[in-house]
Amino acid sequence: MKKLVLLALAALLLCSCAPAIQKMSNFDKVHPLQGKTVVVYSESHKQVADFANQVATTMADSLKVHGVEAKAYVQDKSSLSLSENPVIDYAKEQNADYLLVQNFTKVNLYNAALDSFEEELVLYSIEEKKPVWKGSVTWNNPMPLGTGPGITAARQATMELLTTDGFVPAKQ
Repeated sequence: MKKLVLLALAALLLCSCAPAIQKMSNFDKVHPLQGKTVVVYSESHKQVADFANQVATTMADSLKVHGVEAKAYVQDKSSLSLSENPVIDYAKEQNADYLLVQNFTKVNLYNAALDSFEEELVLYSIEEKKPVWKGSVTWNNPMPLGTGPGITAARQATMELLTTDGFVPAKQ
């Protein structure tokens, strides 16, 4: 009986330690990205620049797997004035059709490990000069062990939203 109680307690503890993720999106019509060029743009503060860079890079790599030509671009929020925005010049140089903005609005670190983040996502059509898709991801990890799980969660959640909404084809 004692073993059964300990096993039940261990199972309860393991379940309560699993990361939680929430995803939402909003759009009017589908803009298929396959065969298009997308610049994945990640804004971040200096404290989390490495995390944001890794998310943008892995996101671009994931889009490539789905037939999207993707390039990563990371920018420190605190280094620009309101009139400057070099990502637009970069997107034009790359002949990009879309700009996927990943804005980390809230990032919590605990002992240099990622504890949680909130991310706003916007897909802009460069031709139409307007947003065509918006999404958000909230991730909480009660047992932070570095930034790797958060990087994976941000990429996977965004890809799941884009795939579910029809912007990116499912992997074959």
